[in-house]
Amino acid sequence: MRSSRLVTGVVIAILSVSAFGIAADSPADEAKAAYAAGEYGRAAGLANRALQVTDITDDQAYELLGLKAEALMRNKQYSIAARAFDMAATHVDDLPRTAWAKGSATLARACPEGTYLVRGTQERIEIIDPDARKKAMVLMANDIYQIDAREIRRALNANNIDEVVKVLPAVYKMAALEMAGLGNVDRSGPILKDLGKQVRTLATNQLRLISRRVDQYQNLSESYSGWANEGGRRGLRRDEKVALQAVGDQVVRIHRAAMQAQNASERLQGDVATWDSIISETADIMERIDWTLMQKP
Repeated sequence: MRSSRLVTGVVIAILSVSAFGIAADSPADEAKAAYAAGEYGRAAGLANRALQVTDITDDQAYELLGLKAEALMRNKQYSIAARAFDMAATHVDDLPRTAWAKGSATLARACPEGTYLVRGTQERIEIIDPDARKKAMVLMANDIYQIDAREIRRALNANNIDEVVKVLPAVYKMAALEMAGLGNVDRSGPILKDLGKQVRTLATNQLRLISRRVDQYQNLSESYSGWANEGGRRGLRRDEKVALQAVGDQVVRIHRAAMQAQNASERLQGDVATWDSIISETADIMERIDWTLMQKP
């Protein structure tokens, strides 16, 4: 019941011009009227016009992009609707609205014909109506878990951070779908928490080794060549620069994974501060790598 009220409330907010704080007869008002009249293409166009207002707030942008996306869904333009939902999600931070937009985008992108085929059955669920979409979201979240369960278990025992990072997008999708469809993350939440702990453990260990390696390259670059140090700074050879750039790429991957995990933790009301040290350390190491690569003999 709570989840049903949540979805209904989100959709009503999307389609309610009173929530915009925009004057009557504005493009937003006209977009809502066009949607109500079944003129979905016109509604999407008017929502686009309303989005051009320079002083529009993030809440208004979310609602207009949501209206546009819903109109495009009704017009069977699912891939374009998915992009509009994705854009809507960037304008808000609270979990219910973000999850609804992200979950709708995931489902629309996976269903080019407007129906979700339940895994292992011939049952198809249409995704245009928000209530039906909610049911499809729950089933898709379960399907993602069934498909990726083995990879998730492997990631939880991985010795390489890349193996953990590889499964995170699927679990993020599962969390958005679960929250949008059920109003909770009872299954995906603990999985994300355990994966986050694994990322932190592996990242801490890998960054310790990487930092020592960067120190070696820095010392090598700053060393002097020639007899009695008369040849000037040695610098790095081309192959050494390539190797150091590869180390930098690894640090960037760790940094991005930590940033994504911190954002997810914030939305799930987790301990955001636990990621600060890793993000700070990766930024410091990247700066040291850039400085070393720029040094000339």
